[in-house]
Amino acid sequence: MKRLLVPLVFVLLIVVALQTEKAALLGKGDFGVRVLKDRPRAVELTWRDGIEAPMALRLEEAFRANRDQADLFVLNLSSPGGSLREGAKVIEVIERIAQTHRVETIVKRGRICLSMCVPIFLQGQRRAAAANSRWMFHQPVLMDMSGEIAEQPDFERNFTADKFFTRYFENSPMEETWREQLRRDWVGQEVWFTGQDLVDQNSNVVSELI
Repeated sequence: MKRLLVPLVFVLLIVVALQTEKAALLGKGDFGVRVLKDRPRAVELTWRDGIEAPMALRLEEAFRANRDQADLFVLNLSSPGGSLREGAKVIEVIERIAQTHRVETIVKRGRICLSMCVPIFLQGQRRAAAANSRWMFHQPVLMDMSGEIAEQPDFERNFTADKFFTRYFENSPMEETWREQLRRDWVGQEVWFTGQDLVDQNSNVVSELI
């Protein structure tokens, strides 16, 4: 019994830390813009909050304000996920940026990229993450007006999940064999990794560790 106690405590500490991170992020819209002095003509855009409005608007405004002074935009993420609709808008903005500028995505030490954050991260041409960053994949769920998970018929839930997977994961740099294993593993549950796991498993979600 004593041998099991330490691993259990360790798992509980991870859960508590992640919940604390989520609580700190939600509702603040923590957005920052800075010129990277150690990289020529590079601008970092930092978002530490749920994938909710006004994220897409903030990115669009920052791009317009800095596009003539930059060749590279680095999107620094830490997010517990959020709205599919806002996530789609954010990706549309990033795709427009990528038409004329290089785009990198990054998740730094101790940060998280959960749920809808992952498709946004995958938009980076270079995708860097810390070994101890935390990642979570799950099938999209429908939320009701109160913020609770709404009941859905199986066929509707599966259709939504398949559409999401095709849009964001099949059309992504994700390694094919790893991607298909994820398709099997994420049914009805959350699938967690560290940045180190994603690199060790050759997922190509993270292209390099920092």
